[in-house]
Amino acid sequence: MNSKNQKPSMYDVSNFTIRDMTECCKVVRTIGKGAKNMEEVANSIVNHLYVNLIDGQSGNKACSLVRFFKTHTFAKLDPELQNFSKNVSGNSTVFPETKCLTLLATVGENPAWNSRKTSKGHRAIPLLSEEMVDQIPMIKNLIAQLGLDTDMVIKPDPRFLLSKNDKMYNVFCIPEALGSSCIPAQKEFVIPYGIKSVIGFGGLFPSGDIFAIIMYLKCTITNKVADLFKILAPNVKIAVLPFEDTVFAQSAKAFVRTAEIQKLKDQIVAMEQLLEVYEQSVIVQTMKLQKEVSEHKEIGETLKDRERFLQTLMDAIPAPVFYKDEHGKYIGCNSAFEDFLGMREAEIIGKTVYDVAPTELADRYHEADTALFNRRGSQVYETVVKHSKGSVHNVLFHKAVFNDREGKLAGLIGVVLDITQRKLAEEMLRHRTNFEKTVAAISRRFITLSDFDAAVNASLADAGRLCRAGRAYLFKSRDNGTIMDNTHEWCDSGVTAEMNNLQNIPVIAFPWLIKNLQEGKVVHVEDVSEMPDEAIAEKIEFERQSIKSILVLPIYIEKKLLGFIGFDNVRSTGQWSEDDVTLLNIMSEILGNAIARVESEKLISHMAYHDALTKLPNRNLLYDRLKVAMAHAIRSKNMVAIIMLDLDGFKMINDSFGHQMGDLLLKAVAERLMQCLREGDTIARMGGDEFIIVIPDLAQTEDAALFAQKILEAFRLPFLIEKHELHTTASIGITIFPLYANDSESLFKQADVALYLSKAKGKNTYQIYKPGVT
Repeated sequence: MNSKNQKPSMYDVSNFTIRDMTECCKVVRTIGKGAKNMEEVANSIVNHLYVNLIDGQSGNKACSLVRFFKTHTFAKLDPELQNFSKNVSGNSTVFPETKCLTLLATVGENPAWNSRKTSKGHRAIPLLSEEMVDQIPMIKNLIAQLGLDTDMVIKPDPRFLLSKNDKMYNVFCIPEALGSSCIPAQKEFVIPYGIKSVIGFGGLFPSGDIFAIIMYLKCTITNKVADLFKILAPNVKIAVLPFEDTVFAQSAKAFVRTAEIQKLKDQIVAMEQLLEVYEQSVIVQTMKLQKEVSEHKEIGETLKDRERFLQTLMDAIPAPVFYKDEHGKYIGCNSAFEDFLGMREAEIIGKTVYDVAPTELADRYHEADTALFNRRGSQVYETVVKHSKGSVHNVLFHKAVFNDREGKLAGLIGVVLDITQRKLAEEMLRHRTNFEKTVAAISRRFITLSDFDAAVNASLADAGRLCRAGRAYLFKSRDNGTIMDNTHEWCDSGVTAEMNNLQNIPVIAFPWLIKNLQEGKVVHVEDVSEMPDEAIAEKIEFERQSIKSILVLPIYIEKKLLGFIGFDNVRSTGQWSEDDVTLLNIMSEILGNAIARVESEKLISHMAYHDALTKLPNRNLLYDRLKVAMAHAIRSKNMVAIIMLDLDGFKMINDSFGHQMGDLLLKAVAERLMQCLREGDTIARMGGDEFIIVIPDLAQTEDAALFAQKILEAFRLPFLIEKHELHTTASIGITIFPLYANDSESLFKQADVALYLSKAKGKNTYQIYKPGVT
């Protein structure tokens, strides 16, 4: 590779070598540094190829035209490209998910070819069907070379692409462009511009989109040279992959944490592919060199050059590479392997795995080598290795045997791929996916609130498992925020439940915790044993519960502290992650809104069935309870008393002392009547100073009379209202179900008749309804 101060090398396409390709790959792989979008990188790549690929015989540029294509969904195109795509499709409908082959970069000898926006027919071609793809022969050829069906490109299947995107690189070549059916524009393009050969190469993105670079050359290219461009394809992918979400220059810049992790993973996979290609190249070159040594000893200097090239190539590979003889002794390696072992090559050659690795690991390596020698072919396996710096790494070994010129086993070559970061990235991706699924599940549970308790318990369980907590719980406040109750709890297997021990907790018992929650702070304690002195009460309680670390967030609604939600770890101390805090924060907001909704629904329900002044049941609730009492009386063959009560002289009190005093008297009357009731009896205010009492499960009529007498006795005592002693009595009318009526309206009318009789007899008395009495 040339120095930074020199221009990139010119490459003779007619005599293109793997070394040329290696240098070209290094440039292309890093050409996107500092770029802002994929279009910028693509332009740099096609310009590099256009300028540096030359025809060695004429010294002129080898390419007449170089173009970079990529498929996009129609919905992701800008309006201008969408209109272009619709015009190309004619009468066919283009759907948002339709894949469009989009020209991303172009450069050539015709000035009109130097901007994608001036292209007349290739800016955005909708791939509506296999028939339309057939009209683009070069893309059809590339799809076939990638091992894909055309339908898979038009409608990608993520399950299929997950296994394909790490292998899909290929190249196609049209050695004779003149007269080829793959290039329809013979008169307009091939003949006037002297196009002799065409090379196309590309690959597959994780999203299912494909990319392709097509070069129209003015010199003849052999398939052997064309095949070298397969190595360039993964390098192009590495250069453009970071910009898959930011393709065009005018695109908005968008970074999503999950997407970044996926890109990192894909870049690692792409690097593995590059190393696999290099590995195969190294094996082929090694065997060629060994054969040439035995057949052409007189060209020793050439062999040394090739060996130096091989070593340079191996040293350019960032992954450790080594090779051994058939006895398992090292016979060569690259500089990355030297760094990995912390030894120089001279110290490694002639040694076995037992000389360079701990016995436990050496046994594992020797067993794998023996199995490979016995089975031949290649071998891939995952294991752990100890780096020269002492750290343990997860690695993937790629090994293959090689033979001598007589076909006998000569040894093996191996590549060590460090997958530690990939595994971390996969774990991060897995955790992020589970995090998003958990948040979605929690959100869905609280949409309808059909079963609030079940929704809370299930959500605590999901969150606790995701965050690896020992306990997850919800505390709710009551009595104007003076008392806290542990209302819901989830415990991991083997963790003792504490909910029954955490009821009726005065908030003053834990001042440090409550103060932090009231200030809206996250209470994050990594080690309970190191809590501050002012948190001594909390520390004692946490240690009683065997808590090692704790994370608590307040639940607020409209600046009112409703309670808190928290995680405990009873097995070990440690820091809670940012995702743990975020999850609790989301749950606290969801639960706060849900609790507020539950309380609002309870209030609305209470208002619908209760009197606003006295808080007694209203007419609606009275009818429901009377209906239940009547049904029960029929089954049990008992009776129900309906008692209608009216205050004597209430109007005079109301007129004399005012309506406010009258309202206070009605509330006091309601409280006194409640003291006369049994459990299961119902009293309702019907309006004004009229009350109705339902007494179920009566064995005889006289029981109702006794109850009425009890009420009259209760009214003998005065009512003390704002320092006033108010005296009032009650007139009572009684009817009995099912003696003279079987429906609510008739019963109320009968009770009203009896009440009228009580007032007629001088008030402060009761009368029981009988037919014919008026």
